[in-house]
Amino acid sequence: MAKLLRSNGVVLGPQITARGAVSLTTLIKAHKQIDGFEKYPQIAAKQKELLTRTLAIANDGTDGRSERHRAYVTHAIAAARREVPESDPCPTKLYAWRTVGSGSPGDNFVEFQRKGGQQFYTLASAYLARVMPKSVVTHQGANR
Repeated sequence: MAKLLRSNGVVLGPQITARGAVSLTTLIKAHKQIDGFEKYPQIAAKQKELLTRTLAIANDGTDGRSERHRAYVTHAIAAARREVPESDPCPTKLYAWRTVGSGSPGDNFVEFQRKGGQQFYTLASAYLARVMPKSVVTHQGANR
């Protein structure tokens, strides 16, 4: 996801990315970036419990949720291995994400979607028009 966000072509400066982050790992470990992963590969208890519970459900054929959880785990592993092409679900592209409840990354951002405890953002159409005048903004939520 971070590669996708970086590839969307707008350089927004240090307010968007973690200071000193030079790789996906240093971005994940940066202060207030991804809750519970600051000491990666050690993971906080809450996140470790969530991962353990997700894997347990995925591996329990008697649980009605196992097929959905198994697909989720399979897709997560494939994405981590970069075995699947990254596609952007937002017609105006995704530019940032934050943990739900931690606030917007800035005035030019518009909420796109919440998923997995994360809030994903695109950019406001007025801002996109200024910095990327050739882009076509079609996402209704970005017209703010």
